[in-house]
Order: sequence, then structure tokens, then C-alpha cells
Amino acid sequence: MVEQGLLPADTNPASFTKQQLMTLLGEENTAEQPTNFSTVKINGYRLSPVALTSVNADLIVADGSSNSLWRLKTSTMNNTVHVEESSVLCSVPTAARSISASSNSIYITTSTGLHVYENGELKLMKRDSDLYGVAANDSQVVVSSNNGLVYKVHMGELQVLSGMEQPGDSIQSMDGFSRTAYHAQPGPICLEQNSVVVCDVASLSIRIITSIQPLLEYHGIISNLYQAFAVHSDNIGFRTVLSTSAIVDKMTSVCNYLD
Repeated sequence: MVEQGLLPADTNPASFTKQQLMTLLGEENTAEQPTNFSTVKINGYRLSPVALTSVNADLIVADGSSNSLWRLKTSTMNNTVHVEESSVLCSVPTAARSISASSNSIYITTSTGLHVYENGELKLMKRDSDLYGVAANDSQVVVSSNNGLVYKVHMGELQVLSGMEQPGDSIQSMDGFSRTAYHAQPGPICLEQNSVVVCDVASLSIRIITSIQPLLEYHGIISNLYQAFAVHSDNIGFRTVLSTSAIVDKMTSVCNYLD
């Protein structure tokens, strides 16, 4: 059954908001029928999306009404995205908090813990009621926790990636190295290549966890650029006048980095 299509063909399904998804799946609204974004109807069933992700062109939706995971197959017709087919993948123990997917697996956090759906089966990976956000790609899976920690999944186990448990009753957010930083209450989380972006709910901030090595490389390149053109030389200690060959070497390193 082809459902109503309202979004442009170049829309990335992963960027859908809950409201956009409901608009995509919902019935047309009239002046006598005000917009209701609490539930939507698909193939006669009222779907209440609480979390969603995408796998290729398919939307993976966690339904809060039935505590189940749905796959919505989409296609493009007349320059519009349509939902062609919907199917229930599995049930989840309680309402999903967050979902994310790699090419072969779908990860879900609930009040029970971290689950993975693969090969047609849902399995509990880690029982922990504090787990909240999850983000996955083909190289790594990371999970946030209400206890102030961000974990990476390694060989089916959770290893602390960043953060320290909050001392006493205090809740604070503080920058630092992997195991010296504090996250007040890490919630939604996503991966950007090898960096982790965390929404720290309690401190109303967005934080990034990344390797320091690329930052040091970038700092070195900026340093070379400043030295080559004697920028801020009096303020940052570059008092030696460089030879032409030294300037060429430094600019070559800058160009290679930018390429």
C-alpha cells in the first residue's frame, strides 16, 4: 500500500523529526480536523513514534503504543518520498528511549537496558536501567547513561569512553580528558566519523568527545601558517626570522594538510 508522500525526494530519512514522520504517515488534515501529532495511522494501525533511525532508504521506527519496532520501506515517485510497505520487526520489553543502526544491526535502549536486533532476533546485550542514548555505525557503538558516563561497546561489553560518576549528590559538567571529564546527564548521542557528540541534558549543553591527536595536528598546522607569515610573532614567541626554504617547507605542510 502506497501511503501519502509529502517530503521532497532529497530529504534524508535520518533527519526526520517526529513531527515530519507523523506528517508523512498521517491522514490529510482539514479545518474541521485539527492536527494531532500524538498518533498516526498506517495501514489502519495507529502508530506512535518515540524514536527513529534509518537503514539505507528504510525508516526504522520505535512505536510507543505497542512497544514494537517497525520497518517502513520508502521509495521515490514524482519527486516525492512515499512509504510503500510497513512491517513489524519485533517487540521490545518497554518503550524505546533511543535507536540507532549500522548496516547489519539495530540497537535500542529501553528501561531494561541495551538491546540489539539482528538476524531477525532481538537480544539483550546489557541490562542497565540507566542507559539512555545510543549511536552506531559500522565501526563502533556508543551509549550514554544517566549515571554521567558515556560507554563504547566492545565485544558485547560496555567500556567507559568518557566521564566519571558524579561525586555525592552533585551534578556538574566539566571538560577534561577521557576519564577526568564530567557529564552532568548525557542523553541523546550521535557519531560523527570517530567523534561522539553528546547532548548533556542537565547542563543544557552539547559536548564532543574526540581524539586529541587530530586537534594537535591542527594546532601544529596553524602554528606553521602563523610562522610562515609572521602572524602574532611578537605575542606567541616566534621571534626568529625564517629562511625562504623554511617558509616553503611550512607552507607545504599546510597545503598537504588541507588537501
